[in-house]
Amino acid sequence: MCTSPWQCLFMLVQLAQYHTLAWEMPEGMPCNGSPDFCDLPLRMITLPGTHNSGAVKDVLDKPKEFYVPMPDWSLEKFVDCYYINQNLDYTAQLDAGVRFFDVDICGSVDGDTDTLFDCHPPNNDLELASYGGPFADTVAAMKQWLDRNDGEVVVVAKSNVELRDNAGLDTQRWVSLFEAEFGPCSTGNLLTETFTRNANPARPALSCAVLTEVPTSVTMSSLIRANLRMLIMHNERDVIRSTWSGKYEGLQENKLGTHLHNLAIETGEDRARERLYAFDVYTSISVSSKLHDCKGLLCWKSTWKTFTEYVDTFEVACNKKRAEKVNKDLLLGSESANEGKCSDVEVAHQVMLNKGSGIFALKVDYVEGETAQDLVAMVRRMNEASVRKQRGESLLVLHCNATEMSVQISAASICNPGVVQCALLMAVMIFFSW
Repeated sequence: MCTSPWQCLFMLVQLAQYHTLAWEMPEGMPCNGSPDFCDLPLRMITLPGTHNSGAVKDVLDKPKEFYVPMPDWSLEKFVDCYYINQNLDYTAQLDAGVRFFDVDICGSVDGDTDTLFDCHPPNNDLELASYGGPFADTVAAMKQWLDRNDGEVVVVAKSNVELRDNAGLDTQRWVSLFEAEFGPCSTGNLLTETFTRNANPARPALSCAVLTEVPTSVTMSSLIRANLRMLIMHNERDVIRSTWSGKYEGLQENKLGTHLHNLAIETGEDRARERLYAFDVYTSISVSSKLHDCKGLLCWKSTWKTFTEYVDTFEVACNKKRAEKVNKDLLLGSESANEGKCSDVEVAHQVMLNKGSGIFALKVDYVEGETAQDLVAMVRRMNEASVRKQRGESLLVLHCNATEMSVQISAASICNPGVVQCALLMAVMIFFSW
C-alpha cells in the first residue's frame, strides 16, 4: 500500500511499464479495424456480420425430402435460389472482414450420429434442411484464423437449431464444440474473468467466452489482452435482439432501410440498454413455406400461380438477386460517404447510440467483393460515430440521399469528472517522466 500521493504515482508508472513490457497490442489494425476502437465498450461496437453464415454455395447439399413445384426447375436450381445465402466459406468471410457469424445448426437427419452440422433448415423443418459440413470443422477453421490474426475478436451466435424429435441443444454440448479447439471457455462474469486474466503479465493462450448477458464495461482491448477472442452465445435471443420480424417477409427491398430506421426509433431507451442489437439487412419471402407442403400436381399448379404473382407484386426473387439490391441501397462504401451520402442503417445506429445502445452486428447476405468492402467501410464509420459518442462529441448530422431521408441527430457534450482526473494524472506522469 502506498503511503503518499507521490509513491502511488510512482507505483502506477511502474505498473504501466510492467504491463507494457509483458505484452503489447498487436501491430497493424487491432480491435477489429482501428486502435481508436480498442477502448469502446463491447455494447458500443458494431461488427460486420453474415446471415446464415454456413449456407454456402457448393457446400450445402440437397434436402433429403423435397418436392420442387416448378416443372422447369431442378432441385439444384431451387436450392441455389432459396437455400444459399453466401458464396464464401467461413475463412474467406473472415478474410473479407466478417466478424459476426449467424449460424444454423442441425443434427443428423437420420438421428444415427451425435455430429452437429452447418445447415439451412427452412421453416424449422429438419426433413427439409440442406446440410453443410460438421460444425466442428467450422470451429477449427476459425481457431486457425484467429491464431494468424492476433488483434481480432470473433462472435458466433446460433440462430436456429434443429435436432431429431425437437430435442434442444443443451449449453454444454454447444460450448464443447468450441472447447475442443480453444480449451475451457469462460462462462462466468466476463468482466471478472477478463480482469483476472489481465492481471497476469504473461498473456494466456487464445480462449473463448460464453456471452450470457450484455457486458457493460468490457472493451475490445481488454478482450484482446486477455486473449478471450472467440465469443459465443448459447442462445442468440438471450443477449441479442434481432430486428428480424414478420414485416420483412414480402417487404420490398427499397423499403427495408426505412423499416430498420423506424425500428430504431420505436425502441425505448430502457429496452435498448438491456440487449445487444443485430440488424438484419436482408428480406425474405413467406410464400416459400407453401411450396414445401406440395406433393401433387394440382397443388403445384395452384401454389406456383400464387408464387409467381407474389414475385411480380413484391419484386422479390432468388436470395442473391434480392441481396444485390438491398446491399447496393444500404451498404454505402467510402465513395458514397465522400459524396455526402449515408445509409439509413447509419441513421438508425445514431438513433440507437442516443438511446444508450448501438447496433452490435449487421447481418448481411452474399458478403463478397465490393459488397464486403462497402460493409466494412460503413461499419468503420459507425464505430467512429460510437467513438465520438463515447468522447461526448456531437454526432454528425446525416442526410441520406439514397432514400431521401433526412434526420438530424445531436449529442450533448458531457463533462466526465473521471475523464478529467485521468487526463490530469496522465499529464503529471508525462511531466515527471520527461
